[in-house]
Amino acid sequence: MFAPANETHFALTIEGLSVDFQVFTLQGREAISQPFVFEVELVSEQPSLDLETLLHKPAFLQLSPDGS
Repeated sequence: MFAPANETHFALTIEGLSVDFQVFTLQGREAISQPFVFEVELVSEQPSLDLETLLHKPAFLQLSPDGS
């Protein structure tokens, strides 16, 4: 059985933050003799979040077939 289309299958955790993010878009690229690149666009319900505090922090992107 397929999961509903509006359920997310990605979860992003950033070390040291208790903010819940939703993954809006995820794109990956690879090429011969080039490093791979992933671009992740996130949304949050916290408008006062200081985005500069997120730079260079370790993050964990989890992909799961059931959205958990």
